[in-house]
Order: sequence, then C-alpha cells, then structure tokens
Amino acid sequence: MLAQTLSVATYPSYVMAHHGYMSNIESHGIGFELNYFKQKSALLEKYYPQLDVGHKINYINMGKPDLTGSAFAYIPNLNYRSKSNKLGQVVFQIGLGIAYVSQKFDPFENKDNLAISSHMNVAFQTNIGWQSPLGLKVFGGLSHYSNGAFHAPNLGINILNLGIAQNILKRKVEIKPENDTFSQNKSWYIFGFMASKEASIERQERFYIYGMGLEKKWARKKPKRYWRTGLDINMDGQHGSYNNQNQTSYLPTKIDESIESGLRLGHLWQMGRLEGFADLGFYITSPSSLKKSYYQKIGLNYHLSGAIFIRTDLVSHVFAADYFSLGVGYAL
Repeated sequence: MLAQTLSVATYPSYVMAHHGYMSNIESHGIGFELNYFKQKSALLEKYYPQLDVGHKINYINMGKPDLTGSAFAYIPNLNYRSKSNKLGQVVFQIGLGIAYVSQKFDPFENKDNLAISSHMNVAFQTNIGWQSPLGLKVFGGLSHYSNGAFHAPNLGINILNLGIAQNILKRKVEIKPENDTFSQNKSWYIFGFMASKEASIERQERFYIYGMGLEKKWARKKPKRYWRTGLDINMDGQHGSYNNQNQTSYLPTKIDESIESGLRLGHLWQMGRLEGFADLGFYITSPSSLKKSYYQKIGLNYHLSGAIFIRTDLVSHVFAADYFSLGVGYAL
C-alpha cells in the first residue's frame, strides 16, 4: 500500500537583498501553499521507502506590490522523511518548478526592480522541519525565482520562509507493478543540447549555446544511485562578445572564439523513467576569462525508451545562473 497526503501551509516571508544595490526590494511578506504528495510508485517504495513525491501550488506576497508584487508557482517536489519516533520525524523538502511573478523589470515603468526581468521564471524551493505524529510540521526554508539568464537583468529573488503545515487528508492506495528496466543496464550516455541567454541590460545581447556531452554511470552497491563522470564540449557565443566589445553577431560561428570544454563528477538518482542528477565540473579549455573555473550542473533525464531520453539542466557558477538547456540523448 502507498500513502497519499494533502497538506496546507502558511509562512511569514522575508525577501532578501543578496546584492548591495538590491536593498530596495527587502520586505516582509506572507505565503500560502497546498501540497499533494505520495509515494509515487512501486519503484519508489522499493528503492526509496522514505521518499515522497509532491505537487505543490503556492502563492507568496512579497510585500511591495508595485516593485516585486506576488509570485504564483507550481512546484513538483521531493520529501524525505527520517525514521520516526514517538515525538515525530525530520522532513526535508526540495522542489523545482515554474512561477509567475507579477512585477518585473521595465526600463520605463519599473526600473528599480533589478531582480527579475520576466514574468515566467523557474521556481526553486527547499525547507526542513519537524513533523509531529499528528501531521503538524514546523519548518524553515528558502524560495528562489530566476529565469536562468534568459532575460537580463536576472539577479533573482531570494525569500526566507518560516512557517507551519498541517496534513489534512491521508489515505492508502494499492501498489501497481511497474517496469524496472529503463536504462538499468546502460552505463554510457551521449547527448546534445541548445540554450539561449541574455547577459546585458544596456546592449540587450542574446547569446546562443550549442553543446554535446558524454557521461559514464558507475555502479554502486546501493541500487538506483550512481556516481558518474562527464565530459562537456560547448560553443558559447558570449565568449566572442567578451573578447570583442564591438562584435555584432552572437552566434557561436568561430570555434576558436567560442568553444569551451569541461570535466565533471556527480551523482545520479534513478526512478524508473525519470533520473535526477547533480554535478560539479571544472573547465579544461575556455577562450576567455568570462566564467569562473568551475561550474555546477543540476537537471533531469526522462527516458522515452530504454535508450532515448530528453533532458533539461541548469548550468550555474555558485549562485549566478549561466543558462538553462534542453536536449536529447541516447543511452548505450
């Protein structure tokens, strides 16, 4: 039997300024959310018995209606439950979804909002708390909204949350058998992708990135969790603009001015057709000093079959997003 739960939450919020010139957005607000979560499948119950998959709808009023406004988000999330005792258990939640932010940067009507320049954004949310046996949870967490550098400016909005949640509905459902063979015996992944980003308010530059990669999945004693290594080769047109401020074309047409390569090490979690990954990489070649020497990559693969998969990921340098990518790959 699998458990399904509906939870409601409210939390006072504080919008932080993570850059000195963003102090004008600091404010107090409030958030509300509805989260439906369950042990999604027999595979999760088998390999991750203390993990629930949730679907959350939330609303956060950021306290300044004319500057930052409000955010409405849909966030798929993972909830990890520690072993419980008579007092309750620790619950950790992490989620990634999409959000609509009502107020964005506008050079004429809202030029003081340097945090967000698009209505549609990626929403990241995480929290940790203590849940009682009666389903009451006290938690603290962080919400982040960003468009992944697709439009500039994109300093992002960070919000601290402190709140309470209550499970209001819980039921059991029958386990349905599932295919457990997606990419199970595949250890090599090859993929290609494309991405786009905007890096400057003044010049309104749009850059395009094309790339490919090769990944090796290393088996571990614990099933469905793997270490992995990867090689990335990308063509990023922003390098040419960084080296030549008079450049007018931002397509990566000259290999010597745009190609970068990197090696990375990370972890992959497999859940049937879906895989999540988090990697840390280091550039081994780069045509300019535009980026840091290291990068992070987090994302998802979804297997259409045992071999073919689609993927999306975010490449960042600590807290600065570089780009979001969409791609397709083949598992060998």
